Amino acid sequence: MGLTTQIPAALQIGTNKYRRAIKRGLYSISFIVQPNKITKKNIELLRILDAIRFIKEIPAATPDEACSRLISIISQLPETKIKMLAKLVLKYSPAVQALCGAMLEQVGVENSILNKISDSLNPVTEYNMPISESVLPNKNKWRLK
Repeated sequence: MGLTTQIPAALQIGTNKYRRAIKRGLYSISFIVQPNKITKKNIELLRILDAIRFIKEIPAATPDEACSRLISIISQLPETKIKMLAKLVLKYSPAVQALCGAMLEQVGVENSILNKISDSLNPVTEYNMPISESVLPNKNKWRLK
Protein backbone atom coordinates (compact mmCIF):
# COMPACT_ATOMS: atom_id res chain seq x y z
CA MET A 1 0.00 0.00 0.00
CA GLY A 2 3.03 2.25 0.21
CA LEU A 3 2.47 3.30 3.82
CA THR A 4 6.04 2.58 4.92
CA THR A 5 9.41 1.80 3.38
CA GLN A 6 10.43 -0.64 6.08
CA ILE A 7 10.40 -4.39 5.59
CA PRO A 8 8.64 -5.88 8.61
CA ALA A 9 9.87 -8.74 10.74
CA ALA A 10 6.40 -9.00 12.24
CA LEU A 11 3.54 -9.98 9.95
CA GLN A 12 -0.14 -9.55 10.73
CA ILE A 13 -2.76 -11.71 9.07
CA GLY A 14 -6.49 -11.07 9.28
CA THR A 15 -8.65 -14.05 10.20
CA ASN A 16 -12.22 -14.63 11.32
CA LYS A 17 -11.21 -16.81 14.28
CA TYR A 18 -8.74 -16.28 17.10
CA ARG A 19 -5.32 -17.89 16.58
CA ARG A 20 -2.19 -17.68 18.67
CA ALA A 21 0.87 -15.91 17.32
CA ILE A 22 3.62 -18.07 15.82
CA LYS A 23 7.27 -17.62 14.91
CA ARG A 24 8.70 -18.83 11.58
CA GLY A 25 12.39 -18.24 11.21
CA LEU A 26 13.02 -14.49 11.41
CA TYR A 27 9.32 -13.65 11.18
CA SER A 28 6.83 -13.23 13.97
CA ILE A 29 3.29 -13.85 12.69
CA SER A 30 0.28 -12.57 14.59
CA PHE A 31 -3.35 -13.00 13.68
CA ILE A 32 -5.87 -10.19 13.87
CA VAL A 33 -9.50 -11.10 14.35
CA GLN A 34 -11.49 -9.52 11.53
CA PRO A 35 -15.09 -8.58 12.41
CA ASN A 36 -16.24 -8.91 8.77
CA LYS A 37 -16.35 -12.09 6.71
CA ILE A 38 -13.21 -12.27 4.56
CA THR A 39 -13.85 -12.81 0.83
CA LYS A 40 -11.84 -12.26 -2.35
CA LYS A 41 -14.05 -9.25 -3.19
CA ASN A 42 -13.48 -7.38 0.08
CA ILE A 43 -9.89 -8.26 1.04
CA GLU A 44 -8.49 -5.06 -0.51
CA LEU A 45 -11.00 -2.99 1.48
CA LEU A 46 -10.31 -4.87 4.71
CA ARG A 47 -6.60 -4.06 4.28
CA ILE A 48 -7.47 -0.37 4.02
CA LEU A 49 -9.68 -0.57 7.11
CA ASP A 50 -7.01 -2.44 9.08
CA ALA A 51 -4.45 0.21 8.08
CA ILE A 52 -6.86 2.85 9.43
CA ARG A 53 -7.34 0.74 12.56
CA PHE A 54 -3.58 0.56 13.21
CA ILE A 55 -2.65 4.00 11.82
CA LYS A 56 -0.72 4.92 14.98
CA GLU A 57 1.45 1.79 14.72
CA ILE A 58 2.68 1.98 11.11
CA PRO A 59 6.51 1.94 11.30
CA ALA A 60 8.56 4.85 9.91
CA ALA A 61 5.43 6.84 9.04
CA THR A 62 3.58 9.48 11.01
CA PRO A 63 -0.21 9.20 11.27
CA ASP A 64 -0.42 12.31 9.04
CA GLU A 65 1.65 10.65 6.30
CA ALA A 66 -0.31 7.41 6.55
CA CYS A 67 -3.62 9.29 6.50
CA SER A 68 -2.61 11.23 3.38
CA ARG A 69 -1.61 8.01 1.62
CA LEU A 70 -4.86 6.27 2.64
CA ILE A 71 -6.93 9.20 1.37
CA SER A 72 -5.08 8.89 -1.95
CA ILE A 73 -5.78 5.13 -2.09
CA ILE A 74 -9.48 5.60 -1.23
CA SER A 75 -9.88 8.36 -3.83
CA GLN A 76 -8.85 5.90 -6.56
CA LEU A 77 -11.51 3.33 -5.63
CA PRO A 78 -14.60 2.99 -7.82
CA GLU A 79 -17.91 4.07 -6.27
CA THR A 80 -19.07 0.47 -5.75
CA LYS A 81 -15.97 -0.28 -3.66
CA ILE A 82 -16.42 2.94 -1.65
CA LYS A 83 -19.98 1.90 -0.80
CA MET A 84 -18.72 -1.53 0.26
CA LEU A 85 -15.97 0.11 2.36
CA ALA A 86 -18.58 2.25 4.14
CA LYS A 87 -20.63 -0.88 4.88
CA LEU A 88 -17.64 -2.87 6.16
CA VAL A 89 -16.40 -0.10 8.47
CA LEU A 90 -19.61 -0.31 10.51
CA LYS A 91 -18.30 -3.47 12.23
CA TYR A 92 -15.09 -1.71 13.33
CA SER A 93 -14.60 0.36 16.47
CA PRO A 94 -16.17 3.85 16.61
CA ALA A 95 -12.74 5.51 16.38
CA VAL A 96 -12.02 3.69 13.11
CA GLN A 97 -15.50 4.59 11.84
CA ALA A 98 -14.95 8.27 12.63
CA LEU A 99 -11.54 8.39 10.95
CA CYS A 100 -12.79 6.48 7.90
CA GLY A 101 -15.81 8.80 7.68
CA ALA A 102 -13.56 11.85 7.75
CA MET A 103 -11.37 10.35 5.02
CA LEU A 104 -14.38 9.47 2.88
CA GLU A 105 -15.70 13.01 3.27
CA GLN A 106 -12.30 14.36 2.11
CA VAL A 107 -12.58 12.21 -1.00
CA GLY A 108 -16.02 13.66 -1.73
CA VAL A 109 -18.29 10.70 -1.05
CA GLU A 110 -22.03 11.37 -1.17
CA ASN A 111 -23.81 12.35 2.05
CA SER A 112 -26.07 9.28 2.19
CA ILE A 113 -23.01 7.06 2.67
CA LEU A 114 -21.45 9.43 5.23
CA ASN A 115 -24.71 9.67 7.17
CA LYS A 116 -24.78 5.90 7.76
CA ILE A 117 -21.34 6.09 9.37
CA SER A 118 -22.11 9.29 11.28
CA ASP A 119 -25.40 7.89 12.62
CA SER A 120 -23.61 4.84 14.04
CA LEU A 121 -21.38 7.06 16.23
CA ASN A 122 -22.19 8.34 19.71
CA PRO A 123 -22.84 12.09 19.28
CA VAL A 124 -20.85 13.11 22.38
CA THR A 125 -17.82 10.81 22.21
CA GLU A 126 -14.47 12.19 21.04
CA TYR A 127 -11.81 9.99 19.47
CA ASN A 128 -8.07 10.43 20.00
CA MET A 129 -6.35 10.41 16.63
CA PRO A 130 -3.06 12.32 16.25
CA ILE A 131 -3.86 13.70 12.81
CA SER A 132 -3.43 17.38 12.02
CA GLU A 133 -6.06 19.67 10.53
CA SER A 134 -3.81 20.26 7.52
CA VAL A 135 -4.37 16.61 6.50
CA LEU A 136 -7.99 16.32 7.69
CA PRO A 137 -9.59 19.77 7.85
CA ASN A 138 -12.92 18.15 8.80
CA LYS A 139 -11.54 16.30 11.82
CA ASN A 140 -13.53 18.39 14.32
CA LYS A 141 -16.80 17.55 12.55
CA TRP A 142 -16.02 13.85 13.13
CA ARG A 143 -14.88 14.59 16.73
CA LEU A 144 -11.30 13.46 16.13
CA LYS A 145 -8.98 15.04 18.72
